[in-house]
Amino acid sequence: MNRTSLRLRLIFTFALGTLVLSVTLTSITYIGVRRALEHQQFSIDLAQTINTATLTRSTLEESPLALNQLISGAEQDTNSSVFLAVHGQWLGPSVIPPPYLTDTAVVQVVARQKIATQVVTFLGNPYYVVGLPVPSIQTDLFEVFPLRQLNDNLSNLLVLLIVAGSVTTLLGLVGGVVVSGRSVRPLRLVAVAAERISNGDLDARIPEVGSGNEVRRLSHSFNVMVDQLSTRLERDARFASDVTHELRSPLTGLAMSASLLSAEADRLSPSAQESLRILNADLAVFRNLVEDLLEMARMDAGGNNLTFEFVPVGPLVHHCVAASVRRLDIAPPTVTVADEAQGAVVRVDRRRFERVIANLFANAENYAGGVTEVLLDASNDEVTVTVNDDGPGIAASEREAVFERFFRGQAAHDRGEVQGTGIGLALAREHVLAFGGTLTVDESPTGGAQFRIVLPRTTEEFE
Repeated sequence: MNRTSLRLRLIFTFALGTLVLSVTLTSITYIGVRRALEHQQFSIDLAQTINTATLTRSTLEESPLALNQLISGAEQDTNSSVFLAVHGQWLGPSVIPPPYLTDTAVVQVVARQKIATQVVTFLGNPYYVVGLPVPSIQTDLFEVFPLRQLNDNLSNLLVLLIVAGSVTTLLGLVGGVVVSGRSVRPLRLVAVAAERISNGDLDARIPEVGSGNEVRRLSHSFNVMVDQLSTRLERDARFASDVTHELRSPLTGLAMSASLLSAEADRLSPSAQESLRILNADLAVFRNLVEDLLEMARMDAGGNNLTFEFVPVGPLVHHCVAASVRRLDIAPPTVTVADEAQGAVVRVDRRRFERVIANLFANAENYAGGVTEVLLDASNDEVTVTVNDDGPGIAASEREAVFERFFRGQAAHDRGEVQGTGIGLALAREHVLAFGGTLTVDESPTGGAQFRIVLPRTTEEFE
């Protein structure tokens, strides 16, 4: 498909919406929990450093020799490292403090008699450094707390949130599949029913069920519309059939009267003979119109049963061309059969196919100066019959409209020159569609109209 189906778009929307929501909630939760845990941890570490500073001041004032024991005890209790800067000399686990302590701004801030904190990373490990001046003993105290455990907990939390978000997204995708299936199902039923109706099945309906009032209303309205359409088409088809049958009786009487007058044409005056000629021409048009209307009425009423046969297309086309030439009393056109079409077989109704060719010839005779050539070609799957005429061609804007009923285009405006009924091409296309083929018109190599009949090629052998 060139375009993504509605259901896939709904599923994608559900999945994307759930993904965005999961990512948003995961981010908000992770950031909020991280800040809360870090704030809690940093508050505890700062309080611990203040406590250590208080004990250090008391120890240095009362019993300086017990300082090392105090520092060791504090480090064991809090899993931290304590360093003292006394008159420029460092005291702590090692005489030389670690670079992540001396290189930080904490030392400079504490030297200005202010409390300072900073998170630093050393050898890939994070640390929380708290610096506290103790002016009464002219000492700066620094306590370093490892943050590895906190970071591990945050990493585990992030993994848990990602897993939860992935599961939520998957559930959203599944929900999208289920909801979109239920939502699109009525539209799919309407599409199938509409396709059946377009193919002529006016009995197609959709069940008046659904998951909401809107769907039931759509189903009911659609079925009512089809009922009204079916009733109108049946009424129109019956009206056309009745009127056409009623026209046959006066037409027969007029034809008989014209025939009697034609037998005595030599006795008529020149003006009466001209009037008789016009009468016979109009009767011919009238007769063709009635026959076409009867054929169209039968097709609309579904009573135009076809008798399909497997026929070799070469002899069939030659026979139809010869019949049209005799009927119209015209010079025979060139008929060319390609080598690929030799022995090709099609499945058609002989009489209706002959009617298609006759209508194309009559259209060319009435509008385009007659047929110039008929070409027959074939491929492995299709057989193509091309009919070229010698007229001015058909405008691109009218090439589809010419197959509509009673449409005759610009060439039909002069009734004195053109004697078509405007139904022949419509009937021809209806018959070709019934054969499973297509009938289109384009421009011929000489500038005239080129009608192309494309039929499926069968694999049946003709005996």
